[in-house]
Amino acid sequence: MKNKRFLIFSIFCMAAPIAGFAQYNGKAVVATIQYNTTEPVTAEQLRLQVEILEKQASRVATSQERQQVLDGIIDQKLVVQASVKEKVTISETEINQQMQVIKQQMAQSAGRMPTDAEFAEAIKQQTGMDMSVYREQMRQQMLINKYITQRYLPQVVSKANVTVSDSELNKQIQDMKNQMTASLGGRQPTDAEFSAAVKRQTGLELAVFKTQLRTQIAQQKYILKLGGGEPTDDDISTELRAHPALYRQDGYVQGNYIRIPFTAATKTRSKDSADKLIRQIGSSGEEFLFHFTQIKNNSDPQNYQNCFAGADYFVQSITLQRMGKEFFDVAFPSTGPDNQGIRKVSKLIETPQEYIILYILKREKGKDLGLNDIVPEYLGMGSITVKDYIASALLQERMNAGTAELSKNLGNELRKAAVIKTFPQYINW
Repeated sequence: MKNKRFLIFSIFCMAAPIAGFAQYNGKAVVATIQYNTTEPVTAEQLRLQVEILEKQASRVATSQERQQVLDGIIDQKLVVQASVKEKVTISETEINQQMQVIKQQMAQSAGRMPTDAEFAEAIKQQTGMDMSVYREQMRQQMLINKYITQRYLPQVVSKANVTVSDSELNKQIQDMKNQMTASLGGRQPTDAEFSAAVKRQTGLELAVFKTQLRTQIAQQKYILKLGGGEPTDDDISTELRAHPALYRQDGYVQGNYIRIPFTAATKTRSKDSADKLIRQIGSSGEEFLFHFTQIKNNSDPQNYQNCFAGADYFVQSITLQRMGKEFFDVAFPSTGPDNQGIRKVSKLIETPQEYIILYILKREKGKDLGLNDIVPEYLGMGSITVKDYIASALLQERMNAGTAELSKNLGNELRKAAVIKTFPQYINW
């Protein structure tokens, strides 16, 4: 296995369990790093990151894999030391802003903003870290990212003499202008409108913005080259032929719904509310739309307590497991015409967590897709072709690979100027 090093927590495949456990001493020094200062890595620090990875992989790491984790910690500390030496810093405000982003991501999945206690508990469950430790890890990772983007990457791109043509720059500018067309009623912005939009969003004059954009494009080109280069048409075609199931359209229905959630304690009360609502709606699409709109707009909360309304796509391959057989049979009937139940009010459906009234707007069958087909609309990506979708995925994959290679190169360079000692006897416990 190649000796891979990672700057921060990485997920990798675990092999056989290790043998020969030593007595664990959390204060034992596993390694020392000296770049512009001397810093130890303790067994406790190593164990924390190893346990995170073991939890993700659901088994014990091998000695070789533990060494990979240790190498990653060493690289991380080297970059942090280099950042301190070059006076790169991360403020508390920057950390708080990033923490707020993570909180908002949790709020989107939970439906509300978590309390500080809930946020701390979620971090503990997912990472095994207390909030103070997690903040410090975040600070170090943000410091590493800033050092790479503001110090190391500009240096290596300059040495590589990466150039950006006017046509490449103009293409990026045109793409940005195209994104503005929707807000302008479908027309292209004038040069003055585009300049004003750049000024509002970035605070920069257009000439300065173009200079920075040219630099960003050069950096992206360099990273992409490290990761394997721009995907070719042959790469895209090969990906589709090699993994056709990944790009197949699943069967799906699109529909509006009214749902009344329940728990074991509230099921009877929720059923009474659901029965009352389905009697009011009957089989009338107009009645469904009326109640749907009232609930969605929260127009009459007294009469619709614990009722929710929305629109969604339900994908055939996962609906049975998530929603139960009764909902699945309504959404994807085994017999009858293809348009069965379309634009009709369903019966009251009981799922494992809620009662639902469904109004199906569209049903599509599963089918194989070619490069020029449009990706399934339930992915919410607009009118993008399968070819463009694969190209985008391959591009991101190679950018990630290039970023990893960039980090590895930085670690190698810093190691040449550092004194590193490791003590393998403390790696296993």
